[in-house]
Amino acid sequence: MKSNQQANILVALQPMDLSHTEENYIKAIFTLSQMGGDNVTTNGIAAEMNTTAASVSDMLKKLANKKLINYKKYHGVQLTHEGEKNSYSFNKAAPLVGGVFN
Repeated sequence: MKSNQQANILVALQPMDLSHTEENYIKAIFTLSQMGGDNVTTNGIAAEMNTTAASVSDMLKKLANKKLINYKKYHGVQLTHEGEKNSYSFNKAAPLVGGVFN
């Protein structure tokens, strides 16, 4: 039987249960952050996701509420530690390939 401490560690290492769309936004933010710059712009995400900046803003608010990103309007977005952890698990399961968001 696992101790409570071991169980807590296992839970902490597991990614959050996110929708497919939320996963795609996290992947896009991760990809864009790797391409350059600490802060990823709403317009950059919109171009990557082939959607509108307004739609991106709505999703960024949801991801910020889940503590997956740091988002401040007009200042861009960064993944939090939790967001990075989730992006790594997504990328291990399905590596990014050009055009995956189109």
